[in-house]
Amino acid sequence: MLIAQPIVAQFPWRLRVAEHPLRGRREVFVREYLTGCTAMQAAIRAGYSEKTATQTGSRLLKEPAIREALAAGRRKTAELLELARVEVIRQYQRIGFSDIRKLFDEAGRIKPLAELDEDTAAAIQSMDVEVRPGAGPDAEPVRIIKIRMADRKTALDSIMKAQGWNMPDQVEVAGKNGGPIQHEHKARIVIVPPKVPSMVETRPLESEGDLS
Repeated sequence: MLIAQPIVAQFPWRLRVAEHPLRGRREVFVREYLTGCTAMQAAIRAGYSEKTATQTGSRLLKEPAIREALAAGRRKTAELLELARVEVIRQYQRIGFSDIRKLFDEAGRIKPLAELDEDTAAAIQSMDVEVRPGAGPDAEPVRIIKIRMADRKTALDSIMKAQGWNMPDQVEVAGKNGGPIQHEHKARIVIVPPKVPSMVETRPLESEGDLS
């Protein structure tokens, strides 16, 4: 005997779609749109027809679920960008406020890398180790360590730029009593009289011999 089952039991995928309305092409559309694609491009990349991609993209942007997903995606991106900005400034701080004395122990020897704190290690731009033979035949090899620290001034300048501390001061210029600045234009005006045309009298000739 067949027992009628709820529609969700017969088609469990419908439950998943109901719980996650942006599965499939809609999910791809949101992802592509957040990467900078236009609505039409996002619709095409999501698998919709190219012939109706413009209308489809416009329609999808009006759906409440997609609008909510786009807003959530933008908030997430803003949070990630802010975290990245904080981490970048933190790295600049490590370089700009580094102290070279932390590279050495109490006896003046360079500490092994494993013993350096994170801030000091992050401020090191490069480290080269060179082994040279000793001065005598029985002398032990000499190890030379060359450490180059990152540029502190560049790091501090970057911090100031990121915080807007190095922006030029804005100077407000006003005229008398705080009013607008009056501009006075001086020009030399020369009046040139018009040329008087010469008076020429013309008479028709009545005959070839009549020139008087």
